[in-house]
Order: sequence, then C-alpha cells, then structure tokens
Amino acid sequence: MLSKLAVTIAATFFLILLPAAEINETHVFNPAWPEHARLHEVWQLCVHALFSGVCLWLVWVKREARLASVLALAMAGSFVFAYVIRETYGGSMRHGDGEPVTTLANAAVVVAACVSALLIASLFEATSSLRSSSLEKSTPSSEE
Repeated sequence: MLSKLAVTIAATFFLILLPAAEINETHVFNPAWPEHARLHEVWQLCVHALFSGVCLWLVWVKREARLASVLALAMAGSFVFAYVIRETYGGSMRHGDGEPVTTLANAAVVVAACVSALLIASLFEATSSLRSSSLEKSTPSSEE
C-alpha cells in the first residue's frame, strides 16, 4: 500500500504541480532563456508526464509496485540530486537578479525529497514482503 501512495504522490507532483509551476514566464515562456533551454524544459515536462502515467498504470493496474517505485524514484531523486549539485554546474533556484524563481521553488525540493524518501521506504517494504513470501514458500510445513 505504501508503494501506491508514494507513486501516486510522485505522479501528482510531476503531472500537475510541476507543470503548473513551470508552464509560465519563469520557465517555458521565459524570454531570457535560450530557445534550446526552453525546448529541454518542455521535453523534461513531457517525459515526466509520460513516466508518471506509466508509473500510475504499473502500480494501480498491473500491480508492479516495485518497478513503478523505481521509475518514480528516478524522477524525484534526480531532481533532488540536481538541486544538491547545483553549484557544480551553475544551477540555482533563483533568477539572474537574485529573486527566487517562484515562492514555492524551495517547497518543490522538500516535496521531491520527501517523496523520494517515501519511495525508498516503499521499495524496502516491497523487498521485505517478497523475501518473507519466498521464505514461507521454501520452508517445509509441519503437515508434511
């Protein structure tokens, strides 16, 4: 159940919240950004939306919670990783004038980090369940 919750939260973040924060003049329609950078931004939004849809399908329809969690973690975790290493490539959560990109920019990092932690916990839970299940199957019953 934790996997369904974690994947659904991650998908909501990438399908609804991230596009709402970035399809505006701060990102996609930012005239200060080179056209090529805007192309990459739209590409990233499309890939996240597609993977989020796949994750939801995997976890709710196919009941493949581990794969859905791994894919969702790749999206959320890579955002957190990019934030952590931002100084190495000149990245920032601010405009060139020093103003924050949005008032919720830092909140997005916190949400992504929390979702990543939830997804990691769900993977541990799923792995533990699998291990317990296979141990039960391999242990001879007392009735034999």
